[in-house]
Amino acid sequence: MRLHKSIGVGSGKCPRSWALVAEFIRMKRVFYAIVGIVIALGMAACTQPWLESLEAGESVPADYGDVILVLGGGLRPKLNFGYSTAERLKLAVALYRQTPRSVIVSDGSLYRGSPAVPVMKNWLTHQGIAPEHIILEGRSQNTMENLTHGLELVNSLGFRQVIACTSPYHQARVKMIMRHLGYNDFRIARMHTSEIRLNSGVRQWLRNLRLLAREYLAILRFRLSGSPSP
Repeated sequence: MRLHKSIGVGSGKCPRSWALVAEFIRMKRVFYAIVGIVIALGMAACTQPWLESLEAGESVPADYGDVILVLGGGLRPKLNFGYSTAERLKLAVALYRQTPRSVIVSDGSLYRGSPAVPVMKNWLTHQGIAPEHIILEGRSQNTMENLTHGLELVNSLGFRQVIACTSPYHQARVKMIMRHLGYNDFRIARMHTSEIRLNSGVRQWLRNLRLLAREYLAILRFRLSGSPSP
C-alpha cells in the first residue's frame, strides 16, 4: 500500500513539474533570443567605425582610367570564388560596362601554381569582358606582390591611369603601398556592397573582425618599419 501511495503522489506532481520545466525552457529561449539581438546590434555598431578608417574608395568618372587592376583573393576548394575575390571581380565588371578598359587580373592566392587566375578570366569573359582586354598576372602571393607585379605590367604596357579594385577593408593599405611604390595617378574604386558590411551571424562577425585586425596590424607595421607588410 505504501508503495502504491508513493507512486500515486509522485505521478500527481509530474504534470506540474513538467510544466515548470517547459516554462523554464521557453523563458531561456526568449532570453537567448534577446541576447542574440543585442549581440547582433553590437556587431554592427562595433565594426562600422573601424571600417570607415580603412575605406579609401571613390567614384570613378567614365572618362578616367585606361586599365583596371583587380587584386584577387584566391579561390576556395573546388575552384569556387571566395567573398573577397567575387566582390572585386564584380566591381571590375561594373567599371568595364561603364567604359571598356583593359583589365589586369592579379592572383592573390597564398599557394603557388594556383588555378585562380584562369578561372577568374573565364568568369570575366562570361560577364561580357572581351578576352583581348584581360591581362593575367599569376605570380603574386600577397598584396605587396599584387601591386608590384601589377604595376610592372601597367608600366610595361604603357598604361597611365589605374583603377584599383579591392574590398573596402583593404583599400587604405592598397593606397599606402601604391604611393610607396611611387605610383600616384590612380584611383581606388568605391565598393558599395561588400561582405564586410554583413552582420549575418557570429561566424561572419568573427571573419569581419579578423579582416579588420589584419589590416590595422599591417598598417601599423608599415608605420613602424617604413616598409609595407605583404
